[in-house]
Parts: sequence; C-alpha cells; structure tokens
Amino acid sequence: MTSGSTEKDALACSIGPLLYTPGLRRDIGEKILEYEKTGLKAMAICLEDTVRDDLVGQAEVNTVSELHKLTETLRGREIPADKFVKVFIRVREKGQIIRLTDMLGSDAEYVCGYIISKVDDRTIVPYLDVMESVNKRRAIPFYFMPIIENPSLINIYNRSERLYRLREALMPVKKYILNIRVGGNDFCNALGVVNSVSETIYDIQPVASLLSDIAIMFSPEYIVSAPVWNYFDNGTDDRWLSGMIREMKRDRLTGFTGKTIIHPSQIAPVLDSMKVAKNDYEDALRIIGSAGNELQVLKNSVGNRMYENKVHTKWAEKITRLASVFGVEEKNEQL
Repeated sequence: MTSGSTEKDALACSIGPLLYTPGLRRDIGEKILEYEKTGLKAMAICLEDTVRDDLVGQAEVNTVSELHKLTETLRGREIPADKFVKVFIRVREKGQIIRLTDMLGSDAEYVCGYIISKVDDRTIVPYLDVMESVNKRRAIPFYFMPIIENPSLINIYNRSERLYRLREALMPVKKYILNIRVGGNDFCNALGVVNSVSETIYDIQPVASLLSDIAIMFSPEYIVSAPVWNYFDNGTDDRWLSGMIREMKRDRLTGFTGKTIIHPSQIAPVLDSMKVAKNDYEDALRIIGSAGNELQVLKNSVGNRMYENKVHTKWAEKITRLASVFGVEEKNEQL
C-alpha cells in the first residue's frame, strides 16, 4: 500500500464484482459461503427492487435471520469479519437502516454497510443524519454506497448543477462513503431503451453522456463503480461474455472501478478484468519510486510511453491497490 493510501482506500478498491441477492431468499447465508469459494469479495442483500412492496417487512425479518445464522457459522470457523465476503444491505428508505441495525445487534459486525438506492441531490438528504447516528458508538464504521440511478438526472438542463449539489451534500459524511455506485437500468427505462447483447451501455448515447458526467463529478474523490451488465451464461450462448468484456473495457476508460453483477457466471469475468497488466504494475511502481527524484519524467519499462510523476501518481496508486487485491496478470497490456 502506498504512503498516500488508507485502509478505507484499499477496502473501496476491493469491492470488485458486487453480486445482488433478494432479501426474501431462505439460503442467503449458504449462498454467501458458496460464492466465497469463487473469489467473490462483496455481496448485496437487496430489499429494494427485488422485493414486492407488501413483502418488505418479511424480507427484513428474513435478512436478519439469515445473517444471524451466517454469523454463527463464521464464528464457529473463527474468521475475522474483515477477512470474509463483505456483506451490504440495499435499503429503500432510511428507517430500514436504523431498524436493521437494531435487529442485528452484535451480529452487525458481519455487515460492512448499506447501499442507498435511487440517489440524487434531493433523495440523499434524509440519509445524511442517519449515516452519522448509526456510527456514533461503532469502533468499525458502517460504510455507505449511494447508487446514482435516479432518472431525474437525465434532464440535461440542470444535470451538472444537481450532480454538484449531490457531491457537496456527501462531503460532510465522506468518511462513510465507500463507493459511489452507478445504475444503468433506471436511466435506460426512463428512455425506453435496452442494449442488445452485441451492444454496450455506452452505445446508448444519452445514457453514455450521463455516465460520463457522473464519472467526471465523482471519480476524483471516490471509487465509482460501473453499471450492471444484464446478460449472463445460459449454457447455450457465449455472446454475453464477449459483450461484457467489451463493456468493462469502456468502464475502465470512463474511470469506473468494479461492477455490479446479477449472476454468478459474471463473477470470474469481473475478477479477471480487475487484474492489473504486468507492464502497468511495473510502471506504477516506477512512478511511485520516482517521487523524490530530481527528474520527474520517466519512460515505461519498454520505452514507448512517457510518465510524469505529478500527473500519473494517482493512477499509479490505484494500480498498486488493485494489484494487491486482485493480482497481476502475467501478460502485458497491448501497447
């Protein structure tokens, strides 16, 4: 870890593929234990879009029950909470955060935090005090991951202003914000469009423009995660994989790190995409190592790319953090 990094920075980079599961499932704990073996590092229990409105209370009780059972299993295995799959709960309103925290009690140690849905500059406001209040007596904080997916942001007339207000609203609680997550389906739904398996979300130009604006506004301060890819392995058609790989390349170039996923077959491709190319890792170490040099410009290891310490250090630190979590790919990135 570099000198400018913190444990929170490392944790923020380590989310990688975040797999969703509905809060009504009776095997949530079993699935978390099962997916741990795949290398999955984070899972979200969803109490929002995947749960019918009249079953929310039932989903809350089931989620707490499943986490109680999981906690007992993990304590029996003596696995520290920070070494296991990071568990988040996606809520639909602020009262759920207070309610679930109380219901979980001491078992909340195995919950890394909460995901806040449908965020814009207005909907985030009720959550700000809750972030502070639930963390007052906690040695290890609950982290929060707002999802910017509110269709209100499609309107280009005041989009920049509203994104700026959202960023400013989050600043007082920045220490609790682990990732900024980005939804794509809500934006597409508002426009009445869906990309095919041979297209990426970036081929939907109005949505691509909004994603770019979000990245510009939040990537300098936060790890921002890419939208979900809606296709997965059905055993007969492998076009989902090539499409996902194309989209993840665009994700990376837009400034996104990690990806929301909806199916176990998507775990491995995202983990692979987050490995660092060998030449990038070597170059990142060279950049960080040159910090005190008199000459602040340097070539890469093969002599065909130029770096300046002042303008490439942030990239280098991000590369080394990713390498520490997801590993280094033996093959080089094509230059």
